[in-house]
Amino acid sequence: MRIIIVEDEGITSLFLKKATLSAGHEVVSVHDNAKTLLSYLEHDTVDLILMDINIKGAADGIELAISIYDKYPNISCVFITSYIDKDTIEKACVVKPLGYLKKPVIFSDIEAILLLVQSHRSQIKVEPSQDIHLGAYTYSYENKILLYQNNPIQLSKQEHCCLCILLKNRQYHVTIEQLIFGIWRDDRDHASSLRELLSRLRKKLPKVEIINTPNVGYSLTAK
Repeated sequence: MRIIIVEDEGITSLFLKKATLSAGHEVVSVHDNAKTLLSYLEHDTVDLILMDINIKGAADGIELAISIYDKYPNISCVFITSYIDKDTIEKACVVKPLGYLKKPVIFSDIEAILLLVQSHRSQIKVEPSQDIHLGAYTYSYENKILLYQNNPIQLSKQEHCCLCILLKNRQYHVTIEQLIFGIWRDDRDHASSLRELLSRLRKKLPKVEIINTPNVGYSLTAK
């Protein structure tokens, strides 16, 4: 498999690289922040990312993984963390990770998780992009077109991005931080811009309810 390592601890990063190579896989790149990784993925692809949850920069590993999952759904993810608690797991479930590596990481754990990922990926059949139906609305990921009763609805680039994130994670709540990072991909304060964007979406999609659950996040449902 072609693997990327995202880890901001130098010793851990080096160990992960050596262990991954020893297990017979290719480490194509190593990063410690979201910006350089996203830039790399614009011109190359991989099978798996070993993603530390605590990395450098404004976005943590889970927020970064959500952004990647939204744009590159065929890339698998395994999280690396010093602790695995219920809240962390629930937040990470959005990207459907194939497992977790708990620090301090040992070789047998890496070997086992890579075997699991390889087995899982060998059973995956890449399906053509499918449309998502929500009530009377249909959204095409492939064509980035939203239809209401077969009539197209004009959306801006940011509105498309926001809707796509909510649709792909419609069985979960998406936090404000996850939406902001997925849409703007920087560390600036876009809270007011997000509220305006959601307000426009609500007007354009009157038959869809965008629910804001305080201290949890946003979710979609058909009225």
